[in-house]
Amino acid sequence: MMRKLAPMERAAIWSITPRLAEARAEEEAFALGGIIRLWGHRLGEQYSNVLNVPCGLGRHDDALRKQEFNVIGVDLDSDFIRMAQNAHPQWSYHYRVGDMRKLPFGNEVCPLFDVVLNLFTSIGYNGKAGDMETFSEFHRVLRKDGFLAIETHNREPFKERLRAPSMEEPDNGIVRIVQHEVRGSVWTLHNTLFRRAAGGDLTRIGKKDIDVTLYSPGELTSMLKRSGFEVLAVYGGYNMKQVSVADTNMLVVARRK
Repeated sequence: MMRKLAPMERAAIWSITPRLAEARAEEEAFALGGIIRLWGHRLGEQYSNVLNVPCGLGRHDDALRKQEFNVIGVDLDSDFIRMAQNAHPQWSYHYRVGDMRKLPFGNEVCPLFDVVLNLFTSIGYNGKAGDMETFSEFHRVLRKDGFLAIETHNREPFKERLRAPSMEEPDNGIVRIVQHEVRGSVWTLHNTLFRRAAGGDLTRIGKKDIDVTLYSPGELTSMLKRSGFEVLAVYGGYNMKQVSVADTNMLVVARRK
């Protein structure tokens, strides 16, 4: 029987290359800030209060705060929230544990946010029905004409370019081997974690299979419209170019009607 994983080992299943993720997150956050301001100008809106959900380790948040956004982070994983609080001690009270499908903000204080960010392919883990619940919650906590940005995979190009099994190893001694499988619209990541000893030997310490529902731009747009959003644009990432059949990722921006 394998031992229970420590918090950083559980985190390694999801974010195995923290240094690379941090560098990319700063670029993404500054691009997002520009997109938010651009659409705010076009819509005649001032956006400042941001919900980042799920926030993970809060890796986008400092760069957003440098752009004078007020950021609240929510994540289902209490270990991630503790690590985000430790990484951002001056903002520790801005992080809380919560499920996207039932956000920890009561109707008495909602609508609470100008912007909701859902980044790094964070939808799809609860199936289509769960994602519809999530979009309804985003609609509930956003003010009228509030701004929503969802970054996720673009199903067909992503499936075509899905990579072979890979091995990733950061500086923390944890090795992750990932095998990919796609059945219809469901992408399964078979994750196996190992600890590398000083002599180089690997000891298996955990395994986790993750199912992610993938969407096409049209399908995701339709779901958001049914949830009360007006889709403003579907970009092929953070470059603000219209999504194409070559883009493995998409960034959908919408406003709450």
